[in-house]
Amino acid sequence: RFTYADNMLPSLSGCHAMPPSSSLSSLSSVPVSDKYCNNNNPIQDISYASDCATASTAYISDSNSDTPKKNTKNFNRKQRRRKDMRKKQKQNNFSNMRIENPDNSRRKSTNSKKCSTCVTEEEKAKYVAMDCEMVGVGIDGQFSALARVSLVDWNNGVLLDTHVKVSEPVIDLRTFVSGVTLSDIDDSDSNIDAMDFHSCVNLVRGTIQDKILVGHGLKNDLRALGITHPWQDIRDTAKYEPFMNKIIDSESSAWGAGASTRLLPRKLKHLAKEKLNLTIQQDGHGSVKAGHCSVEDATAAMQLYQLERTKWEKVIEYKINRTREIENMKHTRELMEHRQ
Repeated sequence: RFTYADNMLPSLSGCHAMPPSSSLSSLSSVPVSDKYCNNNNPIQDISYASDCATASTAYISDSNSDTPKKNTKNFNRKQRRRKDMRKKQKQNNFSNMRIENPDNSRRKSTNSKKCSTCVTEEEKAKYVAMDCEMVGVGIDGQFSALARVSLVDWNNGVLLDTHVKVSEPVIDLRTFVSGVTLSDIDDSDSNIDAMDFHSCVNLVRGTIQDKILVGHGLKNDLRALGITHPWQDIRDTAKYEPFMNKIIDSESSAWGAGASTRLLPRKLKHLAKEKLNLTIQQDGHGSVKAGHCSVEDATAAMQLYQLERTKWEKVIEYKINRTREIENMKHTRELMEHRQ
């Protein structure tokens, strides 16, 4: 004889479903074989009843546990309600912020992209373009002597344009390149249109001091002047990578070492024609004077820089920051070695 919960036992083959009962004790006096089974075999009835009693007992223990099962629908509904309330709260806070501070709402970024048309007058005053013309002196005219200097500002205004007296014997005037004649650089006192070398150098040094110097092949111009300029303030169109020719070294690739690329400077004449559609340094024919015009070359270099100013300045900024990091690492290493 066994005790069962109301309506807890499933109906199986050979047995009827258990009828409802008001109490569990009412079933204790009823034989299982008479109550639920169709056959009269007491052994089968008792074994089946024992299995059913085990299952019902487990179910009753689960149903009486202190942790009720979650109602999934109600739980999801509450979650959605909470999310909606948080969303409305954020919207209300944002609207209040806009009312209190209307100027702070969706303020435009002040770090806009730099362009040549967005440069202020104060920034324009920082730029100077320079170009020099040289003549050959020394053995076979292998050395260069300063013969003409030209400086222009951001707006292509001429700051300085003068010939320079050459005290050494001139071997090669290089007129086809420099456009300089012997009378332009005569060292005599009668040549009032040319400056002496030292006066010219001092004037140029004072003009480009604390300025960003723009030009093409500035290394040669500064060497001829005998002055230096901070590397971070130099914008040389001959050394700017996007303006240079990329030459693939076929010898290294033939040996299986991988193709290496060399960068070679391009002529200012070709850059001006390609990038600016500007014709400079024309060959002498007819009324056109042969040779270069330093004012014309300095203007072309300034315009090329203005074309790439935004990208160029990012490259310079990266190089400056990288240089500072290397210097800091070097200084730290020296301090550690000194302490040891």
